[in-house]
Amino acid sequence: MKKALLLLSFSLLSLTSFASHLMGGQITARNIGGLTYEITLTLYRDTLGIPISPGAQIDFLDANTGVQMPGLSIFPNNQPAISLGNGVEKYIHIDTLTFPYAGSFKAYYSTCCRNSAILNLPQPDSKSLFLDALIWADPTNSSPEFLNDPITIAQDSVPFSYNPTPFDADGDSLSWIMDIPMDFLSGGGFPITPYFLPPSDISNPFTLNPNSGEITFTPIAIGNFQISVKAIEYRNGQPIGYIRRDMQLIVLPSPNAPIVVNATPSVNRLSNPTNNIQSSPIQVQPGQHLSFVFETTNPDNGAIDVAVSGDALLATTPAAITSNPPFTSNGTVSSTTTVIDWYPTQAEVRSQPYMLIFRVGDYYGPNIFSTDYTYLVSVTNNPTGIGESPGIQNEKTIISTCDVLGREVDENASGLIICKYSDGTAKKYYIVK
Repeated sequence: MKKALLLLSFSLLSLTSFASHLMGGQITARNIGGLTYEITLTLYRDTLGIPISPGAQIDFLDANTGVQMPGLSIFPNNQPAISLGNGVEKYIHIDTLTFPYAGSFKAYYSTCCRNSAILNLPQPDSKSLFLDALIWADPTNSSPEFLNDPITIAQDSVPFSYNPTPFDADGDSLSWIMDIPMDFLSGGGFPITPYFLPPSDISNPFTLNPNSGEITFTPIAIGNFQISVKAIEYRNGQPIGYIRRDMQLIVLPSPNAPIVVNATPSVNRLSNPTNNIQSSPIQVQPGQHLSFVFETTNPDNGAIDVAVSGDALLATTPAAITSNPPFTSNGTVSSTTTVIDWYPTQAEVRSQPYMLIFRVGDYYGPNIFSTDYTYLVSVTNNPTGIGESPGIQNEKTIISTCDVLGREVDENASGLIICKYSDGTAKKYYIVK
């Protein structure tokens, strides 16, 4: 009864807050030559609200002095709307400008007002939506960007996982933190307080993974919640800039049965022995073959879609999506299998792991419940815990055809493992126990 009343209150509140339509967004900057930059403002709109303004204004400060730079203000026009499902649209505003000198500049955008239905901000309909970015302007630098759009709805009492996937095309190091949504006051942005994170189950509290940027928690309260993530850019160990994403997450009750995932990475077709492959990076040597099989099953027999992102797909020798067919159904459950293949080279060796993110869309009624599954892949000349030992000799013989994934494995007491593949070949591995 308590949840039913809360849902009714939430629904009425949402329907009466038409004046507030923006759910969040971010500002990014891409160098296109010298000190000229393409500035992009991305906004996310709730389609139940009023239409979005046809233009926007982005202003700039000298970050060192705090002095306003009115000559740099730009007025980009929005591009056609992109539907993200769940009644959310994405708008991209783009313009270019040339900074007058190299240095640090703050870009910012604000508009009134936030959605009155937001539960974790005080008097949200009296607060502006404020977005900013700190840009280090020089001919060698672009700001970071987010590769993944927000996930805008979560299912009450079901584990939620979301990764905005910060990425820096220049190869600068990144760190990310949870931040506080900002309001525009007296020429700048100020944190809105008191602020609290969405309520979560103590067994799975609201957490930002500092290694992958993934946000996980099990929501226990129905309603609208505002979240802010900040990605900080480092060069030579010093912070030089940041971008911020504001997003609104709506927690809904639903009888939907979550999708079941089975993820199987293998290196040179030797299975990873790690029980939880999300707990530590998958180790790969240059020249080895990483095959990642990602299987999904929907117990409700509903539609499934899987999208893959991450900087592994943007490497010099990128990982490739070699199979991602539409889901199929046997009349009881629906399922699909996505396969990633990667043959990294010496050019991909680095200390920071690469990311592969599988975003699974679970269609139930009018809603799409999405979940991000994040995996780290370390390309290194000194791998441990996965792959073939350099001292082991592999014998290749022709045997009967089997599973295309090569997952039929025989083992005997001497530690011999025979991995069979659909091309009619097998490899023998003597494993040290």
